[in-house]
Amino acid sequence: MKITPKFKNSIYDIYRTYDDGLYDGEEFYRLYRGGEFEVDLLPSENEIGDVMLPNGSLLSVYDEVENNLPSDFDDDEVKEEFYDNVERNFFLIKGGVQIIKV
Repeated sequence: MKITPKFKNSIYDIYRTYDDGLYDGEEFYRLYRGGEFEVDLLPSENEIGDVMLPNGSLLSVYDEVENNLPSDFDDDEVKEEFYDNVERNFFLIKGGVQIIKV
């Protein structure tokens, strides 16, 4: 089934860095206005209504609203080193999801 967030500006793409790498265990994110995900079962919400989804469930995201990536991230060398030192763990959807297609 296809799902989408209930609210705009609620998709967080979370990146965790390796403890022994350049960024030493820091966590980074990108926040998107909207997007769609494909799941087999409707994911459960935590106690405050948020949902965690694996990377493989992503169909699309659009309109990056903000991020906390390194300030010199536009530099190709910085970008390459960043991706060598992080793993993209999951998507966090604040406020829950809704089904758009079964």
